[in-house]
Amino acid sequence: MRIHWLTSPKSIGKIGYDFLYPIYRTQQQLRSLGFDNGFFYGTDQPDRLLDCDLLAVHSHSYRYHQNDPEAIDKLKGLMQRAKRCWFFDVTDSAGTFYPDFRELCQVYLKKQLYADRTQYTLPGQLDSRQHLDYYIKRDRLENQNLDFSHLPQAFFDRVRLSWNVGVGDYRTILSPSHFLNDYAQRLQTGWLRERSLPGMKNRYTFPPFRTRDRDVIACYSGYQKRNAPIATHRGESTQAAESLRGHRRIVSGFLKPAVYFAALDQVRCGLSPFGWGEITYKDLEMFQRGIALLKPDISFLDSWPDYFIPRQTYLPYRWDAADLPELLERVLEDPPLLEGIAREGQERLRAFDVCHAPGVFLDRFRDIFSAPDTPDPAPPEKKLREFPGDYGKKRGQD
Repeated sequence: MRIHWLTSPKSIGKIGYDFLYPIYRTQQQLRSLGFDNGFFYGTDQPDRLLDCDLLAVHSHSYRYHQNDPEAIDKLKGLMQRAKRCWFFDVTDSAGTFYPDFRELCQVYLKKQLYADRTQYTLPGQLDSRQHLDYYIKRDRLENQNLDFSHLPQAFFDRVRLSWNVGVGDYRTILSPSHFLNDYAQRLQTGWLRERSLPGMKNRYTFPPFRTRDRDVIACYSGYQKRNAPIATHRGESTQAAESLRGHRRIVSGFLKPAVYFAALDQVRCGLSPFGWGEITYKDLEMFQRGIALLKPDISFLDSWPDYFIPRQTYLPYRWDAADLPELLERVLEDPPLLEGIAREGQERLRAFDVCHAPGVFLDRFRDIFSAPDTPDPAPPEKKLREFPGDYGKKRGQD
């Protein structure tokens, strides 16, 4: 099968690159399985682009040209002309979709989805992201978004899971210098792309737990000026950790990269609340550095790989962090528990790392692209925890 990937020459950020990275890394193995992948970073060669069995459109093809009507019309025309067209949405959250492209593709794929697909069709939602919708309603926060209850149930017969950022290579740190790291990242994602920069590889560390002299790390952007629901959500996690300061050793706030990564080697557990999306790079940093991850309960999410096994690879807490101080106090008194969580999380991340275990991704790719365009079977049900306000089906009645 010849698959042509269409993305944007401006797709140099870590999100867009990380999604394609496992394909770059395994091109020869995929070819031996019958999948010949070609990459196009623009639409200036339409005949070559469409000379394929499947046109795979990366959502950055739209994102970086959304203010250019001519470019968007050209993209839509190519999608309509393709023999088969699949759209790969690489946005951060399970809740967001590109409505203009729902009907232009046979299959629409996302990195993560809500386990209960009916969440997408509930009336009365004020934001497409469940965690933001919860805070907007709870605190009556100002919200400029429209009602997102317009997705038809029939659309989800064509929606499938692809893979998430965990199989990318963002987790590399070349130098304590922020400038050098940023330059290397841009060089890798914007120019080399299909080749690996020497030294760019995933590094796993696990300093002895008994030598770590910090209890909790809570370092992440506060979003105070960018998004009130995210700022509220993350602020509650930070406040819960800060409430232990005095008798616990807490690392928080904005740190220089060198200081931050040095601190990661000294802490036993770390917090990673939601941001724009549910899965964040902070999760991967905790796993890679051998830190026990504490995160708002993410059991409502379907994604691949699934790194989040409650009380095995991470410790869940409530979205509003009301139970977090008590949870921290309890687990900090049990170092063997934290060490076990940290080891399991790191081993699960490594088990899906395309550099260490490419066969897992190869199997995933083959399963996705060998499937017909017919509706995907219903996903297995997940048991959802109740949260303040019950983020389950009652949310649509708020």
